Amino acid sequence: MLALPVFSMDLTVLRTPNEVLERAKEFLKSTPMAPTLYQMVMPGTFAHEAGFASALADFIIVPVVPELENVARRMIERPESLVPPIEIPPMTSTERRKNLAINHAFDVAMFRKEGIGALGHFKSTQNIALLESQFADTAVWGYTRHGDHGDESGYEYIVRRVAYEVLTAWGVNVDKPVIEAPKPGP
Repeated sequence: MLALPVFSMDLTVLRTPNEVLERAKEFLKSTPMAPTLYQMVMPGTFAHEAGFASALADFIIVPVVPELENVARRMIERPESLVPPIEIPPMTSTERRKNLAINHAFDVAMFRKEGIGALGHFKSTQNIALLESQFADTAVWGYTRHGDHGDESGYEYIVRRVAYEVLTAWGVNVDKPVIEAPKPGP
């Protein structure tokens, strides 16, 4: 049994069985062989706005077909077009406003990160240049590693890391960007 809603290849939300059936027929006509599949994480606010249950994140599985390259490029170049705008109710505290902005920035970075992973299926000169441009991205998330000599905390530049991993998997000779930074001291 199909659970609705579902995403189309261009990340449009399909809410009715007829919408899904029509898109599936179109896809099958244009795709003669069973494509490779790729799994992506969709940010929680995007998944929630689309009608999925999770508020954190959801996984979607997409076929690796030529259309995916365009979707991946959009996720990298214009992620804001996919992230619902921040809605801040009147009388929202400053702290809550700050948290909403942080969550929104995280969702935008998550789309870029996942777009880069998907773009990894489409090596080209243009895509190499796009991924190299991501080495200046400033999106980070914190980490704590537990080791024999205590805990180590820092920040990971998530978009830079994935861009570097894809480029090196393609055999592109690039200097490794700064991927981790320590958290400032106490």
